[in-house]
Amino acid sequence: MENIQDNPESQEKALITYVIDCRRHAKNQDVKEISDFESSLTEKGIEKSEDLAISRPSVSTGDSYVSEFPRTRQTVESIRQGEWGMPEDAEPEKINETARLRGKDIYSNHEFRKKYFTVAHEKGHASAAQWFLNHKDQRPEDAPISPKEMAAGYASVINDLVLELKGKEPAQKTEIIPKTIVSHDLNMEAFLFYTIGEQSENFMEQIGQISKLDGFKIILDKKGNEIIGKLKFKDILYVLDLDKLQELANKYFSSK
Repeated sequence: MENIQDNPESQEKALITYVIDCRRHAKNQDVKEISDFESSLTEKGIEKSEDLAISRPSVSTGDSYVSEFPRTRQTVESIRQGEWGMPEDAEPEKINETARLRGKDIYSNHEFRKKYFTVAHEKGHASAAQWFLNHKDQRPEDAPISPKEMAAGYASVINDLVLELKGKEPAQKTEIIPKTIVSHDLNMEAFLFYTIGEQSENFMEQIGQISKLDGFKIILDKKGNEIIGKLKFKDILYVLDLDKLQELANKYFSSK
């Protein structure tokens, strides 16, 4: 583990680098009824998304991947509205909606959400996350998906980007390609649990700190035909085992 700077170029790494910014959606309207689960962002959530584009312009460029919930797409759109210094005729990058980021499956399940938030209210978010993650490959009562299935969906999106990068011809000079994934706290936590959980000290305490527009970064470096994966979380750089990532992804999802 080591501290790194946000700029991969300063590390003198691969000729082609994918920098994948993985974030939770911004603040959405309060959920009081089952019909509210597709709620939109608040004005404050939109403002924070736009501010993020100014403070970290890399998140506002490149293809984006979102869950089925409107608030994840709206976060990306709000980030892009905050772009500055971009040509007016610039063609917007794709926003790809995918069920593999498991929006509706679990977030529309009222009984599960009620149990999860009861633990969160009584013991804190970190304890609620731990309660869910401790089920591992078993589905909690009333939950339509297990933590491992949820992690696999997220991993399959990353694995598709690994395969995409593998298919690229070697570049003549360093090329940095940004990507963005906007989803939800639970699937981000499940993914981290199955990829760096064993490497990270005090993992459960750290996992409870995922907040609005906070998250982690995945860096994929291609050197010749070899791809090296890293994951940056809380300013710590971890090795991302791409073979294990593929195995996790393919357990429940087939590659493109």
